[in-house]
Amino acid sequence: MTEINLEESQEALGKAIDMAKMGEDHDLAVKIRLAGERVVRLLFGLIKLTEIHELTNDAFIKPSEEFSAVVGEVHELLGAVHIVTVEDQVFLNDIRIRFGRGDAVFLSEVLAPHQVGGMSLHQVPTPEQTRKMAGLFSGDPTETAPRAGLIEIFTDEGLDFI
Repeated sequence: MTEINLEESQEALGKAIDMAKMGEDHDLAVKIRLAGERVVRLLFGLIKLTEIHELTNDAFIKPSEEFSAVVGEVHELLGAVHIVTVEDQVFLNDIRIRFGRGDAVFLSEVLAPHQVGGMSLHQVPTPEQTRKMAGLFSGDPTETAPRAGLIEIFTDEGLDFI
């Protein structure tokens, strides 16, 4: 009968557990990247949609519902959802979202007038709140302290969780 070396067995088990954890982290990262790409594209699309439609237009129904649903998925996995734009990159909860350079630049550009480089969503917005958020981001920035002005407007509109 072969003698089993306890130390070698424990080391092999430890490596197997580490590999399993890395696999889980990789799967989670892929889920977040895919959801993050959808969140960013939907957010940008909603903001741009305000240029051609009123917030009450039915064109906002589907993308607002989808944005809320995707944010809900990420929120369930991670809690608060943090979107950060840095030049031509976008991060969702510290995971870089990989897609064409243009998408990240466009989102940065629509947030820049408000001197905002991202946002945190501490709860999942309803489709109605999502519409309101898109409208506020597409609006003109306040003349003095645009970021602070936007935060104040969000709070006044009941969006203080953003």
